[in-house]
Amino acid sequence: MAPRRDEVHSITSMTSPATREFEVRKWTYLIMMGIRAAAIVLAVLLPGALRWVAIAAGICLPYFAVVLVNAVHTKGMPAPPDFSQLPPDDRPPLPGPMVFPDR
Repeated sequence: MAPRRDEVHSITSMTSPATREFEVRKWTYLIMMGIRAAAIVLAVLLPGALRWVAIAAGICLPYFAVVLVNAVHTKGMPAPPDFSQLPPDDRPPLPGPMVFPDR
């Protein structure tokens, strides 16, 4: 089948290189862990309620750092195919239930 000629590729739809994404993820995680280290030091130095806030930050920041760093960046990723716009005859068939003969 010949390629469609009306399809236009745009450089802005390309994803960033894996090395660049790794660097951004690494620095984001390092900054978050630096904030956590500061929160742990502040938990030792601060009195009263602020100490508990610093302790909570020291406990919760690793979770938020991992979630933030591992978040999927969808900018530039192609959209999934929309099969609902196809006529019924052109839609791929859905797999039916698996029927196993009695043994």
